[in-house]
Amino acid sequence: MRPFRFVSAAARPLFDLAESTVLEMFVDTLRITTLEICSERQLSASSWQPLADAFYFHVGYNLDYPVIPQPTLKEMLRSTKIQNVRRTNAAELDAPHRRYIPDLVHNYQLAVSTDSPMLAFLSFYHVAEHWFDEVIQNDIAAKLQSVISSPDFSYKRMKDLRKLIRMVSREIQTRNDELVINEMTALHLTLKLYLDLIDLRAVLDSFDDTLVEHYSHSDVSFSKGDVFDLGSNNHEAVLLALTKRIYKTRNALVHRKNGDRSRFVPFKDDKALEPEVILMRFIAEQIIIKSGTVA
Repeated sequence: MRPFRFVSAAARPLFDLAESTVLEMFVDTLRITTLEICSERQLSASSWQPLADAFYFHVGYNLDYPVIPQPTLKEMLRSTKIQNVRRTNAAELDAPHRRYIPDLVHNYQLAVSTDSPMLAFLSFYHVAEHWFDEVIQNDIAAKLQSVISSPDFSYKRMKDLRKLIRMVSREIQTRNDELVINEMTALHLTLKLYLDLIDLRAVLDSFDDTLVEHYSHSDVSFSKGDVFDLGSNNHEAVLLALTKRIYKTRNALVHRKNGDRSRFVPFKDDKALEPEVILMRFIAEQIIIKSGTVA
């Protein structure tokens, strides 16, 4: 017999300083609801989580009530740390001087409003994804323009025309009459167009001065996203590694087939995802601002 029950801070009287543990006082102060699982026999540490997961589904299925594990304290303080690098006084705000693309703003709003790091990352990623078709098409058009305008090219020579066709075929693929783009290439082109690596490093340092070193030494545990060094002068190499890190992380969040090596496990991998959410947020903000127009 393993009875489940909620233990809510709201349902208990205020704690007694003389009798309460530090954990109990912390729970009471933050008004956290906890789950207590009892067992008549000793269980291994790994046995408790499946029982909790079973209860979460049981409540959601029967009562349509979401029971979601709370983020870590570091994640809970993220919004406070963001305020440290932004204005904290509403009285200092004036009317916006730029107009922004609504689709980008809506994805940004969704990202900053959610407690789910997975949803936050993907919503910030969608800000970049908005530009994928356009940057790919512009890149292909620029390559075609370069070839056609070259003095070596002649539309009268079949060899030149076949070369042009091969180039377009490599760049463009179709599936079910729809254009299929190389998403990682599109992401790389978008970052190349909108991202300033120096500004990115500056805002990351302002937010948390350990992050730049983290990205240069630690890959993303669940996606094997590449390390990148914002201190390097080789900006093209940094941008390529950054692109790979973001894209691999995105794939691990989106593709969830059982057995995949690069696979995100909700809640379990939330802590590992948190630095990537911060990174993607600051990138999305640069894209929104630089694609905006002066009002």
